[in-house]
Amino acid sequence: MYSIQPVDTPEFTDIHWRKLYGLLRELKRKHKSYCADRSPGEFRKRLLKSLSAEPHYYHSCVFEGTAVVGWINLHVRNQGTQDQLVYAHLDVAPEMIPNRLAGTLARWVLGYLEEYAAPEFYLPVWRTGLMAMAESWYGEFIACCDNNVLHRADANRDLIAKWLRDLPAANPGLRLVFTDDIDDDLFEPYVALFQQGLYDMPEEVESGMSRKLDPDELKRTIRAERETGVIMHQALILDSHNRLVGVSDVLVNRKNPGEIHQLMTAVERSRRGSGLAKWLKAAMFDYLEREVEGFESLNTWMRAINEPIQAINKKMGFVVERTGREYKIPRAGIEAFLEKGPAQTPGE
Repeated sequence: MYSIQPVDTPEFTDIHWRKLYGLLRELKRKHKSYCADRSPGEFRKRLLKSLSAEPHYYHSCVFEGTAVVGWINLHVRNQGTQDQLVYAHLDVAPEMIPNRLAGTLARWVLGYLEEYAAPEFYLPVWRTGLMAMAESWYGEFIACCDNNVLHRADANRDLIAKWLRDLPAANPGLRLVFTDDIDDDLFEPYVALFQQGLYDMPEEVESGMSRKLDPDELKRTIRAERETGVIMHQALILDSHNRLVGVSDVLVNRKNPGEIHQLMTAVERSRRGSGLAKWLKAAMFDYLEREVEGFESLNTWMRAINEPIQAINKKMGFVVERTGREYKIPRAGIEAFLEKGPAQTPGE
C-alpha cells in the first residue's frame, strides 16, 4: 500500500527524515539523482526553510507501508495570475513504476491542480520508468534536458585562460564584477535578463509555458537559501552606463562546497554573438577556483537543443552525465488515467 505524507507536519518524525535522506543518497548513487552533500540535519533545515518561505511550494514523502520509497514536490509560481505555472519534481526507488504507485502520485498531483484551477503542469524526469509514467498520464514531450558536469581536474584550462585574456579586450566598454549579494538597483534588471534568457531558450516542441518570474518570490528564495548557508554568486557584465548586459550565477553550499550548481548564463539579446557567454562561463570557473575552497565540480542542467551553450560547455570540458525529458501533462490526462483504472501490476 502506497501513501504520501507532507514533510512539514508533526507526524513526519526524525526517523522519517533520516529514512528520506538515506533514500536520496541511494538514488544519487544509483541514478545520479540530485542530493547535495550535506548532513541530514542541514538537509532538513534547508528544505523546511524553503517551504516556509514559499506558501505555494509543497514537498512530500512517498511510503510503501512504513518504508520510504520516494519523494514528490510541487511549486506554483505566479499564483492566481494568467502567468501561473505549476512545476512538479519526483523520484522513486522502483525501476519501473507500479500502476498503484502511479495512481497514488497522480491523485496527489490532481489535488493541487484542482486547488489552483490549473489546466496542466510540467514534469522533468530522468529515468525510463518515470518517462513511461508521464506518458501514461498523457503527458506531451516538450524537451530533452542534459545534466552537464565539469570536473575541475578535466577543465580545458588553456582555452579558459584564452577566453579570459581575449574576450575582455574584444569587448571594450564592458566590465565584469562578482557579487554574492546583488545590489537592489541591479536586482530587477537581473530578473529581467534571467527571464529573457528563459523566453529565448529553444524547445523541441512549443510548450506555451509561462516564463514570467516574480522578483519578490525570487528574492525570498535567495534569502531563504542564504539563511541555510547556500549562497548565490553572480558574475555580472555591465556596460559603460552601468546597465546589466550579461549574467551567470551559481549556488554554493558553504558547508559542502564540492558540488556547485550553475543556474543560468544569459546575455542581453543585442549583445549575443560577442563572446560574452564564454567570458561569463570562463570567469565564473576561474572565480570558483580562486574563492571557493573545496570546489570539485560544476553542474548545470541544459536543454539538449540549446546548441550554442552546449558547444561552450563541451569546449570547456563539461560532459553529459545523464539525459532526461520534460513533459507537459494536462489535468485531463491525469483524470483520464485515474478513470481508466489500469490493471494492477502483478504482485501489487
